[in-house]
Amino acid sequence: MRLWPPTSRSARNSLANVRCAEARLFGRSVFYKLGTEHGVLKQLYCRSEFSIFQEKSLTFASVGTEEKSLRTVVSSQSLTGGQGYSRCSCTTKCSTNRCRCKNNKLICNSKCHKSSSCCNK
Repeated sequence: MRLWPPTSRSARNSLANVRCAEARLFGRSVFYKLGTEHGVLKQLYCRSEFSIFQEKSLTFASVGTEEKSLRTVVSSQSLTGGQGYSRCSCTTKCSTNRCRCKNNKLICNSKCHKSSSCCNK
């Protein structure tokens, strides 16, 4: 199954959807409880909010038991931790740990500073 999270707070490089396991029905078969590889989602979802794959990539046995919000699951699946790209905006050569990129053990990129010379590339 695939669930589309809201894109208002997602990073540019985050995944467009969340893979989910088989759903459990609640009530009068109107709402579904979805499970991901990172845990069970807290919120109940209606059928129009997700689509079903023909192939089953996840089973409910492989789903964790911890309940998590959709936002924490999306940020754990994100390549950068869910908060977008990291930039330092240094005016010096990024040779000390005052540089945000060097302090986080990342390499400076073109989004940090374009024209100045950098020692952390």
